[in-house]
Amino acid sequence: MILPFGLTPFAAKLIGGGIALALAIAGFMLWLNGREKAAVEADRAKAAVEVLSKARRADAAAQATTAAIQSKVETTNEQARDAARNSDDPLRDGFGKLRARQTSPRPSSR
Repeated sequence: MILPFGLTPFAAKLIGGGIALALAIAGFMLWLNGREKAAVEADRAKAAVEVLSKARRADAAAQATTAAIQSKVETTNEQARDAARNSDDPLRDGFGKLRARQTSPRPSSR
């Protein structure tokens, strides 16, 4: 018996099987792709949580450091003001006190 397009029953079964196999492979590939996308999204979500946590810790550390430095600057400024108030040459004595308290001299910019 000859089927449409001049195919024999064996050829029609072979073509039908090939089409079924191609559909099965395509379905498997779609499933695998969806699974991969879900894994990538889960990994991205985990990374976002880790980054946010590290950013919060870094922010807290920066705020603590800023507060410590600000306190030190305010204390030094107050000492310089006191030295300037109790001096005949307030500017010279204020700078002298600041220089005496400076622990790590900065290199000259000139």
